[in-house]
Amino acid sequence: MTATATTASREHHGVPAAIPGRPLWWLIPAVAFATLAGLAWSMPLEAEMTELRPVRTEFTFGYGASLPENPVYDSPTLEFGDVVFLSVVGTIDVDVGWRVPTSDALVSSGELSVRVVLESGAGWQRTLDSPPPQRVTGAAAQTSVPVDFIAARDLATQIDEVVGATGPLVVRVIATADVVGAVTRPDQVPVALDRVTTADIAFDLASGTAALRDQAPSSSGELPTGNDSAVQVAQTSSATGRDPAAPGVQSVVQMTPTIATVPNQISLAVADVDVRIVRYAATALASLCAFVGVSGLMAARRARRSGEAAYIAARYGSRLVPLRSMPDLATTTPFQLTSFDALLAVGTQLGLPVMVDDSGPAASYYVADALSTFVYTAAEADRRPSRRDLRRERRRSRAIARVEKREHAERAKRDRQLARWAADDAERQARRERERAEWERIDAELQLQLERAVGDDPMPPRG
Repeated sequence: MTATATTASREHHGVPAAIPGRPLWWLIPAVAFATLAGLAWSMPLEAEMTELRPVRTEFTFGYGASLPENPVYDSPTLEFGDVVFLSVVGTIDVDVGWRVPTSDALVSSGELSVRVVLESGAGWQRTLDSPPPQRVTGAAAQTSVPVDFIAARDLATQIDEVVGATGPLVVRVIATADVVGAVTRPDQVPVALDRVTTADIAFDLASGTAALRDQAPSSSGELPTGNDSAVQVAQTSSATGRDPAAPGVQSVVQMTPTIATVPNQISLAVADVDVRIVRYAATALASLCAFVGVSGLMAARRARRSGEAAYIAARYGSRLVPLRSMPDLATTTPFQLTSFDALLAVGTQLGLPVMVDDSGPAASYYVADALSTFVYTAAEADRRPSRRDLRRERRRSRAIARVEKREHAERAKRDRQLARWAADDAERQARRERERAEWERIDAELQLQLERAVGDDPMPPRG
């Protein structure tokens, strides 16, 4: 039995790629979140979609006439909703108005037209009057049309004689608004006003009367849905009402397609999520998975440098028993295993502890019973310096070189300063020597002159 691990053992059990698991599990969520983040960052934050927005317009109808003295009506004028008795009055004026009930409406062009139509239950109809259309000013328009019930009755009698059939008669006043514009709201996109809306009132024409047909209001106040472009919602005042200040009002709601800008969303498995949220959440999760994976790889590299024995001791230390004496391999059959996992499985199956002998250059692990000894020898630690150690050493060498260069420059500067000082001292010494020589010369000349003066004029004797 050899003291070192086999090549297969080194390749099989080295140090795991990541601690504490062998597979690179973090790659799967990291790639998934990174892909999702890339998709979210490639998508715009806002998207355009077509929505049906309601636009409400109102048609107002009213009629009246001046009445002669009669025993039928209490008032001298005909009021909205009154039955028209043809023996008293045969012609009435119908007032028609149109408006957009909001201050945000902008109408660039449009007109309001009115037609008076006579319809018969026999299946025919005739247009009695169609005055010129009225131009829309601002967001409203007003016009009127006369309705002659006697002339309509006479025309119906002539047509019935020709066709040979009769039926109930209806005089209908039809108002049509054809405008181009938009409704602008501060909190919404502009809604176009580019469709034709229509409303009408009808009179049931009998032999001596014309009665306003009751326009039943809508049973619900909900706005129309679906693909309906315009639906009449309600008539706010009853056709049989007696209040002259409340003319018939018909509200028409248009469901107009409008391009709106909404936050873009990504459809995930659980729900539709805003692209902005997906961007930052997916990026953060991908970064977290990458950080965990890189941390595991760095820990694995540190464990690899520490050696397989250090890794086994850190992970399975509670299941290892220090070996006090070597088992007698001569009386048992030794089995060299290729991985510590296999040795651990054998110990678990036999219910025996794993003994470790770390006195040699490479740690050895044993599981021994009365007949067999199972041995696994760990790979020696990788003592090669790591890249971090190499970078640290290079930084240290560069720092030392910078310090030495700085010290050399300081020494050179100090030497130059000392040389200048020495030169200055030598110059001062030479100047002092020259001055001393000059003083000695001057003193010698003075002494010589004094001697000459004494020799030429000796001193007189005393006395």
